[in-house]
Amino acid sequence: MTCAVGHAFAGEALEAERLDAVRRSLWAAVNALSADATGLRAVARQRGDERMLRLAEESLRHSDTVRELARAFDARAGERSERDQAATQPE
Repeated sequence: MTCAVGHAFAGEALEAERLDAVRRSLWAAVNALSADATGLRAVARQRGDERMLRLAEESLRHSDTVRELARAFDARAGERSERDQAATQPE
């Protein structure tokens, strides 16, 4: 496979790069949502703002959901890595 820039990839390498990019993006989203929840919670407590506290709880729930997806991608990457290692082991 060749991308628009002209880089050539084998199918397995392309899949590995794609999975890794998605995995990194998911973990970045987990971190952003967790930081958002922490910030909102701190401001909500300081101001006694129930609406902000609900927003913080919502961000935390979203973070938990995305974390589950990120862990699933980590598991897929681990399975792929184990499969690759088994394929290269001498018998």
